[in-house]
Amino acid sequence: MTTILLYLAQVVISSGTLYGYYHIFLRNKKFHQYNRYYLMMAAVISICIPFLHIPVYFDANETETIFTKTFTVFSFGHFEEGVATGTISPGQDWLGWKNILSLIYGITAIVLVIRFGVALIRIARLEKNSPSEKIGTIRFINTSEPAAPFSFFRWLFWNKKIELKSDHGQQIFRHELFHIRQKHSWDIIFLEITTILFWFNPFFHLLKKEIKTIHEFLADKFAVEENKEWDYAELLLMQVLGSPDTRLTNPFFHNQIKRHITMLTSSKKPGTQYLRKIMALPLAAIVIGLFAFTYKNRENKKVIAVDHPITILVDAGHGGNDPGVKSPDEKYSESIVSLEIAKKIQDVAKDYNIKVVMTRENDEFPGGALTKDDALRKRVEMANKVKPAAFISIHVNASFLDNGHTQLSGIEAYVSNKRNDDEGKHLASAILQNLSSLYQTNVTAKISNTSGVYILDQSSCPSVLLECGFINNTEDLAFITDKNNQEKMARKILEAVVQFKTMK
Repeated sequence: MTTILLYLAQVVISSGTLYGYYHIFLRNKKFHQYNRYYLMMAAVISICIPFLHIPVYFDANETETIFTKTFTVFSFGHFEEGVATGTISPGQDWLGWKNILSLIYGITAIVLVIRFGVALIRIARLEKNSPSEKIGTIRFINTSEPAAPFSFFRWLFWNKKIELKSDHGQQIFRHELFHIRQKHSWDIIFLEITTILFWFNPFFHLLKKEIKTIHEFLADKFAVEENKEWDYAELLLMQVLGSPDTRLTNPFFHNQIKRHITMLTSSKKPGTQYLRKIMALPLAAIVIGLFAFTYKNRENKKVIAVDHPITILVDAGHGGNDPGVKSPDEKYSESIVSLEIAKKIQDVAKDYNIKVVMTRENDEFPGGALTKDDALRKRVEMANKVKPAAFISIHVNASFLDNGHTQLSGIEAYVSNKRNDDEGKHLASAILQNLSSLYQTNVTAKISNTSGVYILDQSSCPSVLLECGFINNTEDLAFITDKNNQEKMARKILEAVVQFKTMK
C-alpha cells in the first residue's frame, strides 16, 4: 500500500508540474496543435514515469556508515522478544485505514465507470435509432438531438434543423469533419479512462477540459474560410446559449465561447513563441530526473569474502510447539519463515568464506528441548560453546493495538542493553544498512531498557535479533516469503558480517 501511495503521489506531482507550465506559458496561445500533443504527453508521462526506475549508480563509502548510527531505546515486556506474539485474526483488519481508502477509491471508480458506460450507451442508441447514410468513411446521422451537431469517432450526428448547404451549415460541417479526421475522440476516451483511474488527481480533470477546448480551437481554425472569422464568431454566439453539454463527444456549440472568439479574432501572427515551446523540454527532463531515476550505491559484482574463514551462529526463532506469530490466513508461521531465511544464509555462506552453524535444522526446538524456555537456554549454550564471530537470530514480527489491529512495515533489529561492548550495535547497524537497499528498513537498531532479550543478554558474542518484516502486513509477507528475496536478504546479511569483521 505504501508503494501504491508513493506512486500516486508521484503521478499527482508530475501532472501538476506539467499542467502548471501549460497554464502559465502555453494556455490561450495560438499553437494549438503543439498544445494538444503537449497535454496528451503530459498525461502519458505522468502515468508512466514512476514505472521506469532507471538506475543511477554512485560510489559510496560503504564502511563509513556502519558505526555512525544512533541507537534508540525500546522497552520490552518479555524476556525473549520485544514484539507482540500470537495469531492475528483475519477479521480484525477490515477497519484499517488502508482498506477504508481502497473502499473509497473503488466505489468512486465504479460510479465513474457506470457514468462512462451510460454515456457510451446513449450515443450508441442515438446512432441506432436515427436515420443515417455513409459518406465515404463517415456515417452521417440525422437526429433531433439538441446537442447536435457533434462527432464521435467516424459518426457525425447532424441536427435536422441546420441547413447543410448553407454557409453556416458548411462551416459547421467542416468543423466536425476536422474532429473526425484528426481522431479527437481517441484523445477524449483516453483522458476519460485516465480520470476514472486517477479520479482523485485534479490535474487530469483540468487536462481533459483543456484538451477538449484545444480540439475546438483547431476545428474552428479549419472551418473558417478566408476573412470570415467574424461571421463564424457570430454563428457561435447566436447558437451557444442553451446548448447542452456532452462529455464524450466533440459538440460544435462548445460552452467556452469567449475563448473561442478570442482565438478566432486575435492576430494570426503568434510572434516569437518558440522559447515557450522549447522550455517545456528542460521541465520534462526535471520531472524525469525526479521520478524516473532511482539512485543506488554501486554494487560490486564480485563477492567480497573475509580473508580467513569464520563461523557464525544463525538461529531460526521459535520452533517446536511454539510457531510464533502467524499470517492472517494462518498459511505462514514465524517458525517456518525464519527457518527458510536461516537456511538461505547457510546455503550461500560459503561464497563469503563463512561457515554457518544452525541452532535448528527443522521445525523442532534446538538441542532436543521440550519447552520454550528450555529452547532459549539451548540457544545460549550453543552460542557460548561455538564462540562464533556473530550470533544472528532470525524472526518475523507482528503488530497489535489494544483498540484493534494496526499494520506496521519493514525490517528491524534489536540488540542487548546488558553488555558493555558495542559490537552487537555495530553488527546490527551493518546488517540494517545493507538490507535497506532491498526493502523498507528501520536503520536504527533498538535496545531494551527493561527485562532485556534473553538470548542477546546471555550470549558471549556479538548478537543481533533481526525482525525481517511484519507477517500481518501484506507487502512484507509477500517480500519475505519470496525465495529470490530470501536469498538476497541472506547475501546482504553475510555482506554485513564481512564488513563488520573487516572494520573490527
